[in-house]
Amino acid sequence: MANILVVEGWQSIAEHASKEMDSAKLMILVEKLCYALDGERKQKSQLAATSKQNEQKPFPCDLGRTAHEDSL
Repeated sequence: MANILVVEGWQSIAEHASKEMDSAKLMILVEKLCYALDGERKQKSQLAATSKQNEQKPFPCDLGRTAHEDSL
């Protein structure tokens, strides 16, 4: 049987794990759950970092402006 990587959301995996009675299958589901949660955490941290970088960059038109000009 071929090993097929199926990408599921962590909620779906957690639901399957909560109903699984076979301990070997449960271990596999827990591993999948950890992998899915790690992936989601990485995506969120990358998004936050990108968002923070975008906030810190001035617009090109603002580069030559002074504080006085901003208050006008």
